[in-house]
Amino acid sequence: SVLGVTPFVGVGHDFGSSASRAYNYGLVGATTGVKVGPGFALAGVKTRVGSDEAHMTHQTVAFGTYSVPLTKSVALNFNASRSGQDIKENEFGVGLGFSF
Repeated sequence: SVLGVTPFVGVGHDFGSSASRAYNYGLVGATTGVKVGPGFALAGVKTRVGSDEAHMTHQTVAFGTYSVPLTKSVALNFNASRSGQDIKENEFGVGLGFSF
């Protein structure tokens, strides 16, 4: 973490669809977070940096999560993400997170 920002790299796999083949890709991104009220707010961005698909699509995703602890090992998570390049998606979700 540098000045509260944590960079990351990763790899992904898309299983494709009836119209496209499966492919692999690389990711780079960064996150930052802060305690807000009873929970923790996290924000980040990630983008594709390489792909073995025939015609590489571009996707950068901005995302955010607010996580509220319910017990010592269970948290309620509120999530949102948005992508506006070749792949356009707006996602919202609510879920539970478990720590062990």
